[in-house]
Amino acid sequence: MESNVRERSDLDLCIIASSNDLPRLENTLKFIPKVDNIYILENEKSDNGEESLELVHSTGTIHHYLWKWNDTDFHFANARNKVFSLSSNKWVFWMDCDDSLHPSDCEWINNNVPTFADDIGAIMFGCSGSAYFEDCTLDELKDIPGISVDNWGYWSSPTIRILRREIAHWTGRVHEQVLNSIMNSNHKMLISDIMVKHRGYVTTLDTYIKKMERNKKLLEMELKENTNFDTIYMEYLGNTTNSLKGLKELRDKKQTSDSA
Repeated sequence: MESNVRERSDLDLCIIASSNDLPRLENTLKFIPKVDNIYILENEKSDNGEESLELVHSTGTIHHYLWKWNDTDFHFANARNKVFSLSSNKWVFWMDCDDSLHPSDCEWINNNVPTFADDIGAIMFGCSGSAYFEDCTLDELKDIPGISVDNWGYWSSPTIRILRREIAHWTGRVHEQVLNSIMNSNHKMLISDIMVKHRGYVTTLDTYIKKMERNKKLLEMELKENTNFDTIYMEYLGNTTNSLKGLKELRDKKQTSDSA
């Protein structure tokens, strides 16, 4: 007699999202590895300044929570830690609403996660995508500090995507990091050849400037609050400040030219 009990994968998917992100989530969930649960944490500010967590709906597999936070401004590491805390599984996989995977990579994850040795604490993927502004050319960007024209059309960077839940702890208000928690746990990291496709960097000058202004503010808060910050945050802040200045000058120049 065939069993109706679904085989466990020992893997949960955790996602943080704003209400603006959620419409893109349907495409992301088309190709994901087999997981036991999907936890979606939708973020919005609290009216009364008190943190709360509310289950909006659950289908048995997808659990959609609304998290109202009481930080002065958004804290990416806190949100990532919050959604990870909803899982009680052995392994946690995270994606953003504008990520996607190839079906063969999903198959690799499901075939290999159960076989990882006990000393493996995390798996690193690549992450790549297109990057360009819809309202300016590469020639206009060539003198903007921090913008590499050679890599602007296509970018690629490493990213830790699967972690043992028990050792995963994120830090940083923006550009959140988890590597230190893996190193401090004395676990090893496996580097795979899986590539996540990220669709978030096809944008306009105004949209990108607003995003960088947010990042600059969060980086300044991080450096003010954390006296033991990593030098990487200083580099992030310097690059963001220089790029922001150049992009604003380009935007203003284009607006003046268009109105002439």
